[in-house]
Amino acid sequence: MYITPISTNYTAQKFYNNSNISAQNKITQPAFKGALNDAQMERVLKLLAQKNNEVFEKFSPVTLNQVKEGLINKYKSQGIRSVALQIVSNEDLPKLLGKNISKYNTSDKFGLCVAVGDKYGPIENMNNIYEAKTFLVRESDIKPNNMLN
Repeated sequence: MYITPISTNYTAQKFYNNSNISAQNKITQPAFKGALNDAQMERVLKLLAQKNNEVFEKFSPVTLNQVKEGLINKYKSQGIRSVALQIVSNEDLPKLLGKNISKYNTSDKFGLCVAVGDKYGPIENMNNIYEAKTFLVRESDIKPNNMLN
């Protein structure tokens, strides 16, 4: 079981450093790094599953930004101005979606959770998640050429 955070610097590195890196070192895809121990993964999945209230079967950067902005605006009055993203592997989707998994086509997909919680930073640092929404994503959906659409 692996849950890995998304590198937050992918867009910034690609945009700001594109002219400073050689052609052979250009960034071609997001960098996924990090792994949680089993206890942390179970805790994070449990927190996300309890507050996951919407699942999107189609992924687009525009929809992701709309969801993030909507959550920030909804919880702004409580002093929350940040959301966290978490990747959930295909093997762990049943734990996240529970009995509702049969409603969705999860073959060859992973979960991308957008969550608002009580602390800034990665989801594993949060003790309480206020709301979470999940995108079911194919790896091909996040390839740079597909992200332009």
